[in-house]
Amino acid sequence: SLLSTRYAGCNPDSVYLLGLFVTPPASKADLWIFFIPQQEILVVEPGKFRLLVLQQQPELPQKVVPNRGYSVTGLPVPLVKVRNIASHVFKFPDVLF
Repeated sequence: SLLSTRYAGCNPDSVYLLGLFVTPPASKADLWIFFIPQQEILVVEPGKFRLLVLQQQPELPQKVVPNRGYSVTGLPVPLVKVRNIASHVFKFPDVLF
């Protein structure tokens, strides 16, 4: 469960993904795909992302992000660090739909 906290048109290195603490892990997916509009697509193994979130926990402040009818709390993990653990990174305009 992840949310992009910023959108297209900004510096990609100032984008964060919100890592949520879920114990036990709720996702049974083998891969998570993050679509950063007009910038890139990242393919990440959930276990690697969870480990990254845990490693970043002492350094990053928690952030509350409102959603429709509820809020979620997590750690804003810099996209550049997520990019480092991604198994695949596809940059636009290299991705054809």
